[in-house]
Amino acid sequence: MSVTELKQVLHSKIEEIDDENRLEEILSLVDAHSSANSLSTHEIAILEERHEQYLKGEEKEMPIEEFNAQLRKKYGF
Repeated sequence: MSVTELKQVLHSKIEEIDDENRLEEILSLVDAHSSANSLSTHEIAILEERHEQYLKGEEKEMPIEEFNAQLRKKYGF
């Protein structure tokens, strides 16, 4: 199914919904997806570079406990 066809199906299904809570759930889902994809090109480039460094063994792994301790120390959480 093409993107256009999927959109048409979604539009028609949404039009059939009369439950306000269900529509708000759909809106939340769409909003969450939109905000999850809001990284800038620069931020994406940084993440890709760090991922490459990790794959090459140049980036150090850190246990989550140590990471949290550093955040608390630096930002006072």
